Amino acid sequence: MAPPTRTALWMRLLIMATLLVALMTPLAAAQDNNNNNGNGDGGGNGSSATATASATASASATSSAPSATATAACGNSPGVIQIMTPTSSSYLQVGTEFNITWQYSALTNTSQFPAKSLVLYYQNQASTATWTESPGLNISTRAKSFLWKPPQMADGNYKVRLVADGLDPQQKMGGTCIPNGFPGPGTSATFRIINNIQLPQYPDSYGPNSGASTHWTTGQRWRAAMIGGATALIGLVSTLIL
Repeated sequence: MAPPTRTALWMRLLIMATLLVALMTPLAAAQDNNNNNGNGDGGGNGSSATATASATASASATSSAPSATATAACGNSPGVIQIMTPTSSSYLQVGTEFNITWQYSALTNTSQFPAKSLVLYYQNQASTATWTESPGLNISTRAKSFLWKPPQMADGNYKVRLVADGLDPQQKMGGTCIPNGFPGPGTSATFRIINNIQLPQYPDSYGPNSGASTHWTTGQRWRAAMIGGATALIGLVSTLIL
């Protein structure tokens, strides 16, 4: 058998190249489709994530507005209430008035705040889980002192806390943050509360004084005077003789 000619070899190579191109074209097209689909999903996820982040930021901005001052934004330079008395050496008696005093820090805008109220809370340090509002108080928002009469409570160590306009996010008793210029809550030092000491009563075993009063008659007075005068005269004579 005669070997194939050069022309026949070139024809065979051309046929094989054509078949290879025909096989590769569908595979390339399928890969392009897959890439396009992947890019589309990624873009969709990115848009969704962006929309979710925007909605979250909007909700966060809405919820961060303080309830007491809806027009004021929360900031990084709020004021604070500084309670001066009671101090750590104070003893308060149940039912007896005590003068609680406080001041505002330099960052407090006292021309605007407190705007609505000042509320006093107290807390027994033996059970620090809760703060109890002292009922029936009417503390002026312009005041810096108040006569507080501790209600009935057990003896122990206590603290008091002043909250302005119901805004106390630290203790989760109102609001989410403290805006610039607003007086944040203030807490006192630990002091002592005691109840009235009731002394026991015992019967008087001695009874009233039953002795009769001594009343001198006129004659008794004259007799006493004469005896006194005679005694003085004897003393004088004795002095002259000696």
